[in-house]
Amino acid sequence: MATTQDLPRFDQIFIIGIWVETALWGINSVIFFGVFYVLFWRQSRMRSRWLLLTTSLWLYLGATLHIAISLRQELEAFILVPPEAPPEYASIYFSEAGAKWATMKNSLYMAVDFVQDLVLIWRLYIVWDHNWKIAALPIIVELAHIGVAYAGIGLLTEPNIGIYNPVVSRLGSTSWSLELIVNFSVTGMIAYQLWYTGHRLSRVASGTIKLHSNSDLYISSILTIVESGALLVIVTIVMLVLYECGHPAALMVIDIATQVAALVPNLIIVRVGLGLTHSGSNRHKSRLVTRNPFSSTLDHERAQISIARSVVTTRDTEEYALRDLQTMRGSKDDDFNGLKR
Repeated sequence: MATTQDLPRFDQIFIIGIWVETALWGINSVIFFGVFYVLFWRQSRMRSRWLLLTTSLWLYLGATLHIAISLRQELEAFILVPPEAPPEYASIYFSEAGAKWATMKNSLYMAVDFVQDLVLIWRLYIVWDHNWKIAALPIIVELAHIGVAYAGIGLLTEPNIGIYNPVVSRLGSTSWSLELIVNFSVTGMIAYQLWYTGHRLSRVASGTIKLHSNSDLYISSILTIVESGALLVIVTIVMLVLYECGHPAALMVIDIATQVAALVPNLIIVRVGLGLTHSGSNRHKSRLVTRNPFSSTLDHERAQISIARSVVTTRDTEEYALRDLQTMRGSKDDDFNGLKR
């Protein structure tokens, strides 16, 4: 057991953290059932719904197991107290970051965070037209992030190793820094590609064709991704700052971060599927219509750009749940791609 001298009130810190985690788990439960509704009722023909359902299910199960272990910890710290335990027993209990239940919670947190990052990188891969070169570097950084994190978790299980052990401290700081790099860079690249494609279409509309809709077709997608992803980024920054400052609440924030990491991908699906974005309505459609009815290129191909609630159809007709352009191509797909360039 850890010494009781100058021990922070981990009992109070963790009970507040678990209360917040429980509330977030309740929100996660509502959002998870919302994912079912969106994928099987609102978007029943979406080809990628089983992939999205699998990742959503794992995220929710990870969050559920995490809150279950947190409640078990509360039971052991405040109810199942040994007869000869000191008055500070609960604080001592929660201070042991290498204990069995604490290790399981940390491992679950990293697993949930890993899946969340993979979903984000997958969206990057789809938005960048299945360009694996774009997704390769984020995957490498993410694997480094997970490897460093699990190395720190494993080291904490060793005797007399605390969270501020020099090696553990470097591993923890590196892991959270890599997490921020992945989230910032991937979200930024997705937003940039959506903006740039919309900018290209706007330039086309100002020349050959007329666009009957908002000037930026992608602004709703960009804001949805950035706002939802900002939740996890903010929590991660708070954890990193608290940890670097040596504040005891850093461990407690991990409980909250687990629920937020599970919430973000599912929240995007539900917001998009139910039209809870900045577009102002559930569905917008824009048509590209030629100004010259005798145009040789567009007479054979009338491109319809639909901002659908839950799919992006690429040239492989693969889909994913993100409010974005669904391009309905005619027989001359290559001609239209050349027009966009």
